[in-house]
Amino acid sequence: VIQPENPKVKRSSIPFSVGYSTNKSLSISAISTLYGFEDRWRASLDFGLKDMPDHYWGVGYAKAVSVPMSASTTLYHRNWIQFTGKIVWQLFPDFFTGVNYDFNQTIATELNPVMKLDTMVVKYGTHIRNAGFGLVLEYDDRDFPANAYSGTYISQSGTFYSKEIGGDHDFFIYQMDIRKYFPIEGLRQTLAMQLFTKTCIGDVPWTEMAKIGNATDMRGYYLGRFRDKTVLYVLMEYRKMFKRKTPNKFGSYQSRHGFVLWTGSAIVGSSYTNLSYWLPNLGVGYRFELQPRLNARIDYGFGTDSQGLYVTFSEAF
Repeated sequence: VIQPENPKVKRSSIPFSVGYSTNKSLSISAISTLYGFEDRWRASLDFGLKDMPDHYWGVGYAKAVSVPMSASTTLYHRNWIQFTGKIVWQLFPDFFTGVNYDFNQTIATELNPVMKLDTMVVKYGTHIRNAGFGLVLEYDDRDFPANAYSGTYISQSGTFYSKEIGGDHDFFIYQMDIRKYFPIEGLRQTLAMQLFTKTCIGDVPWTEMAKIGNATDMRGYYLGRFRDKTVLYVLMEYRKMFKRKTPNKFGSYQSRHGFVLWTGSAIVGSSYTNLSYWLPNLGVGYRFELQPRLNARIDYGFGTDSQGLYVTFSEAF
């Protein structure tokens, strides 16, 4: 906590992870969330790096379902780095406004024959750099943002990417994220719900299209298989931490173990007027409390003809 003596200031966190897999995939991430000055400002600074084999189906629902996943049709090598930052100031209780920044770079190599002929890859190339500034407006009355048991979170942002500030293309991305948490009678039970949408306008490269499949949204889908200019998804998750049969050495009956169940659905398209084919999602997860209200999590999700395992920190949303 930046001001540990002040109960109004929420606990800051900086989860950091490094992973290396048998297929020579390197992944590094650091996600910091900082609160200060009686919660009058909040800041987040995120860093990500991936050097890994990846798959690209193309842009649009039709290619995602028609192009088979194989070394000769979707496989390539992705070298990606991203730095994002956001700082918001309190206008009045629970309302915040501020600015954000995003810089990312993708270098695609070892392209398969199908990807070499893809119209988006031919147009935008294999070495893409993007830089953008934007505005943020938020409402947040959650009891504990990193793992809320109750409250509401609403965030809207508009980010302008431009050649003038170091990018390769000019485009605009709008995002809206709405989350609601309902405490259920009993020890540490919560029903969490999320509505999220992202839409891209302008000269948007294939790397920056809206997509699903990471550890915080439609878990179970391969990240980037379904990508287009617009995405919308809804999620509902039941969270339960167990109760101990006997108290621990501190006299507490609260267990450090728990689980989650979730279901949801997503839709992608070239615009809000051209969305079709809802994609189902469901899954189950295990939770282990590392420190109060900060969990390590293992999730296993299922999508359409796909599934995935995720091991990381903090809740999905």
